[in-house]
Amino acid sequence: QKAVYSNDLKAISRTYDKLKPKTVKKDVLENPPTLLKDKVRFAPPSISCGFEALDLCFKYPIGSTSIIAGKPSHGKTTFMLNSVLNIALSGRNVYFYSYEEPDYKIYIKLVNCILYTLDTKNESYETAPNKINWLQDYLKKEVKYPEIEEGFYIIDKLIREERLTISTTEKTLNILELIESIKTIEAEDYIVFIDYIQKIPSDAEKKTAFVSNKLQDTARELNKSLVVGSQINRSGATEGRPKLHHMKDASEIEQDAGLVIGVYRKSVDLSKQQFEDLSPEEKDEAKLYEIETLKNREGEVNQIYKFNFLGSYNRIELREPELKEEHFQRSIDENQTL
Repeated sequence: QKAVYSNDLKAISRTYDKLKPKTVKKDVLENPPTLLKDKVRFAPPSISCGFEALDLCFKYPIGSTSIIAGKPSHGKTTFMLNSVLNIALSGRNVYFYSYEEPDYKIYIKLVNCILYTLDTKNESYETAPNKINWLQDYLKKEVKYPEIEEGFYIIDKLIREERLTISTTEKTLNILELIESIKTIEAEDYIVFIDYIQKIPSDAEKKTAFVSNKLQDTARELNKSLVVGSQINRSGATEGRPKLHHMKDASEIEQDAGLVIGVYRKSVDLSKQQFEDLSPEEKDEAKLYEIETLKNREGEVNQIYKFNFLGSYNRIELREPELKEEHFQRSIDENQTL
């Protein structure tokens, strides 16, 4: 201790020489296990976010909440749905609770998302200005297209096998009912998505702080990963890329979360005239969908990844071709052969 406090490097070196093992092979390799070492060995790993390239920077931590933050219409739900689909296709059980849209809307968006990957080449569908409305009308007709049915088949298969569960409650769950619902999940290997935190009902005086604390406590108690959407407050709506302080009730949410991801589309922030005044290169850049790590207890922060935003398909894909999530197509192929 004296050596450390005095910054005496020679004394520190002499102390280390006394402590280091005499015989590396025997003393180090035969080092007996300890309780903490065993906890590390048997602790469940963090969960892939569904994109291999992003996994290099962040994953969803176990025993904690992860926050997906964004302004209205910037695509936080789109990212969550893509993540949900990719994770379910990889074999993990996924539970999605939506406080913003009914279950059938989430279902049809997932079908729409996977149809892009299947490359349907159905002219009627591909040229439809609103593909969600087209798919809803398609289900009401007697004519069936095999290439479209393939998309429904894959999503239906995930649901039948309980790898994908979309909340189907008739009434909106308050925070305590939501937690009780999560605790009744019988699957062992699962992840929960909730869209979004500010819409979860609670009678608490500081509602969002109470909800955030309850979700974090639940994730820690169950040792599971809870991924939660969060709205950006009004002041953040005019300040470019979202930051931690832009979230509504930011301090409470940020303090609880182990991971905070911000999503951003510059084109949504611009007026029509502002967008038209951009150069072609600037327009292409403004259309991109950006993901930034705002907080990451298990890795680096302020890392920005750029995606192509395919809004009509409810789909995002990495901009660089060599970084595209090849496992997505592999997972689809595996589902089709089961």
